[in-house]
Amino acid sequence: MAPDRETAFASAYYEVFKKKQVEVLILTSPIDDFVMSNLRSYNKREIVDAESGKLDFLNDEDDEEAQSVSWLFDFVLRVLSEKFN
Repeated sequence: MAPDRETAFASAYYEVFKKKQVEVLILTSPIDDFVMSNLRSYNKREIVDAESGKLDFLNDEDDEEAQSVSWLFDFVLRVLSEKFN
């Protein structure tokens, strides 16, 4: 979740999605987090949390940038898990 749209679009994370032409929902309100945690799909499309690291297009071994972002997702997830668990 980003504090505003401009910050989200300026994020290095967004660049990977833009490059791969993957649709992204920009969430800026605290209620968005609650709603998205309960919404699994919309219009026959699965909704996946980018921070979960479970993104199919990041498994492309030929794409070095995608691999570096995948590693970053794993790192952030591990650090946050240690901090909040």
